[in-house]
Amino acid sequence: MNSPVKFLRRVRIHGGECGAVARALHHEVKKNSLPAVLGNVSSTTFERKLMSKLIFKRISLAVISALTFGMLTTVSSPVANALDETFTLSASSATAVVGETASVTLTLNFVSESTNGLTATAAPDSRLVVMALTSATNPGGSVLSLRGSDSLNVFNSEPFGERTVTPVSGGVVVDSAQATAALNATRVTTTIRFYQVATPGTYTYTFSTTLAPTGTTNAGITQRGPVQKSATFTLTVTAPTSDRTKSKFWMNQPAEYNAAVRTDLVRPRGIGADSTTAVSAGTVATPVARYVLWTDIRNSSDTATVYPAGTATPVRDTVTVTITGPGLLAGHTLGAVGTRAKSITLSELDTAIVYSDGTPGTATISAYLGTTISSATLISSKTLVFHGKGVSFTVDSTDAVNAGSTVQYGGASDSVTAGTAIVRFVAKDSAGNAISSGALNTDPGEGAFYAISSDTSVLAAGSSTTARKSPALSCSYDGASAEFQCSGNVYDSGTVTLTIVDSRTVTPNGANYLTTVSAPNSSTAFSVTFAGTGYTGTIKWKDGKSSYVTNEGAYLELTCKDSAGRNVANGTSSTCFRNLSWVGLAPTFAADNSASAAGNTFTSLSTYLSAATYVSGSDTAMVFMPSTYSGAGTFELLGRTGNATVDSSLLKWTVTDPALNAIQAAADAATDAAAEAIDAANAATDAANLAAEAADAATVAAEEARDAADAATASVEELATQVATLMAALKAQITTLANTVAKIAKKVKA
Repeated sequence: MNSPVKFLRRVRIHGGECGAVARALHHEVKKNSLPAVLGNVSSTTFERKLMSKLIFKRISLAVISALTFGMLTTVSSPVANALDETFTLSASSATAVVGETASVTLTLNFVSESTNGLTATAAPDSRLVVMALTSATNPGGSVLSLRGSDSLNVFNSEPFGERTVTPVSGGVVVDSAQATAALNATRVTTTIRFYQVATPGTYTYTFSTTLAPTGTTNAGITQRGPVQKSATFTLTVTAPTSDRTKSKFWMNQPAEYNAAVRTDLVRPRGIGADSTTAVSAGTVATPVARYVLWTDIRNSSDTATVYPAGTATPVRDTVTVTITGPGLLAGHTLGAVGTRAKSITLSELDTAIVYSDGTPGTATISAYLGTTISSATLISSKTLVFHGKGVSFTVDSTDAVNAGSTVQYGGASDSVTAGTAIVRFVAKDSAGNAISSGALNTDPGEGAFYAISSDTSVLAAGSSTTARKSPALSCSYDGASAEFQCSGNVYDSGTVTLTIVDSRTVTPNGANYLTTVSAPNSSTAFSVTFAGTGYTGTIKWKDGKSSYVTNEGAYLELTCKDSAGRNVANGTSSTCFRNLSWVGLAPTFAADNSASAAGNTFTSLSTYLSAATYVSGSDTAMVFMPSTYSGAGTFELLGRTGNATVDSSLLKWTVTDPALNAIQAAADAATDAAAEAIDAANAATDAANLAAEAADAATVAAEEARDAADAATASVEELATQVATLMAALKAQITTLANTVAKIAKKVKA
């Protein structure tokens, strides 16, 4: 059964009303529809589900489009046939300087309903993007159109790549598009570039989207349907006005300026950096061109050359240059040099020449944009030193050859002591300004500087093939180091005295020249020692100890001298100690790499001695003694130094291990206790033996006593027997007597 309520073929839902409309439609359909029975779905239910899906999908696409492009400003226009169509510009206006480029990006969004091409029937889902000139003229240069890489669900029918378009009042198609999928968010982006605009002014354009009419072709579209959306764009082109905050000026010495590679032929250019800003003041009578000053005028975009319609054009303006203090300026235009003055005016195609005027001192050179001299027009200011003649000389203390230094003489081929830059120094005028020329040191100076050697057998000018050796080493200025360098050769080790002078008299004398120094300006004499290679050395522990414990820190001191007893030059030397060997095992030290460690460090002493580094002929290194009991013992280093031809002991010391000593002490104590116990046992044994002997003696005595007792007993027994016998005999006698008496008595009585 069909529902009495039908949906329209196309339903539009906009903005915040979409939810209410959907609910109302759903409620109406639900109220009038019949329930589905026996598994058959009614047409009303089917239509409701179909429409709900379609509404949901369109709402989703609209939300996606709104979220994607809601940040851009949308220009209102008549209602479009496509769904939710918007057309925005990245900016409503732009400004460009003549010769530069401005751009604007156009963005068209809509929800597609079909994928048909550019035909009348597919007009709702195909668009043309049109650019129309609404001002009198274009700004010159080129107008370029480029489709965007961020376009979405769209096929662009215009050619790939950037192409040139010519805006006219009737409009020109700059892009076209058709959707590639139905019911999807569609985006078309197009960038319009106004390339190298040429004419100052204000230019307006109207960008619009139109339907594609019947019979429209892809490329070179001229037919257009009704306008759907439009927006206005204004381009302002300004003249290439100079900007003092971006402009610059440079000062180059004439040779550097002329040597510069010029790639920009529309204006003068030097090396793009200031040259050394110290030159001779010269003389009043003869001003000398010292510098070329050139300007680099730029606009607010920091551009020096613009290209209106592709033609290189410099940013133009007038520059006023002033100099205060010593020196003069003169303009230089097309090969003609102007009058020297303190202030001159130049065009951007001119240069200025800076002259010395014979006055030493510091000059300040300022450049101003335009003809007004004020802080508001100042480009920048720079200082330039015009120095006088040299009156003081300071030897470079960082150089190998300097006051009090020792330099190793390595023979005629040694680059340190042969050729140029044997001595380097800085010369200054009376104001303390460093100078770069000795030309002013005349009357009676020679206009040059020399280093005078006190001993030509050690140091002299010339080479080994020179017929005569001169003590006067010629000196010239080196711009790279900003110092004077004196050339000569070292012929032998020894000590010489050097003096920097600005005048000398040289006369031949045999194999040498004699130099008489009568210089009005000279340095303080200083000595330099040219030492031979290491020959003899000493080695010892700094604290003088000969015994250490394991892991104990110790300082090793070395000295090294050449064959004449002079300290070797600063640096490494491997010749003071030779033929090194150890008696027994070689110790392995622990290096001290802590920040508090003095001097150097090492783990192998013999290796260290083969390349020790000396300063003023000595070296100090800190190490730790071997750290385990296996490193304990007595160590002795053998070797040779000086003129020795046989090995001798160079260093001997003992390392003990406290832990090992404690173990040994405990063992010794145990041994002593055992010995004492043995002695006690022996004493006890002796006592026992004595006791046994005493017992034996007592036993003998007892036995003898027993024998004596037995003998006495026998005697007593014998005596007793004798007494008993006697008693028996006496008793018998008494009995006999008694019997006798009785008998007598009886007899008496009787």
